[in-house]
Amino acid sequence: MADFKRILRDLERQKAAAEAELEKINRAITALSEVAGAGRRRGRRPGRKMNAATRAKMKAAQQKRRAAEKKEKKAAPKPKAKAAAAKQEQGTQE
Repeated sequence: MADFKRILRDLERQKAAAEAELEKINRAITALSEVAGAGRRRGRRPGRKMNAATRAKMKAAQQKRRAAEKKEKKAAPKPKAKAAAAKQEQGTQE
């Protein structure tokens, strides 16, 4: 049992050392990114505007897809209904 505890302690030490090393690497990356000016972009990309007609076409296509999904869901039998029907059939057969 003592071996397991020793192994566990060793693994926890290794984990702590790895986390400390990772933190150093992250700080170095951040520092270099700031110096190089490679900061993150914020917001939307410029020049990606859609006109109203295109948005309307996209909206209509999405509505069509959702209507088809909804119709498909209504057509599919519910699992509970099948189970209830099976129980009811068993009761009538006896």
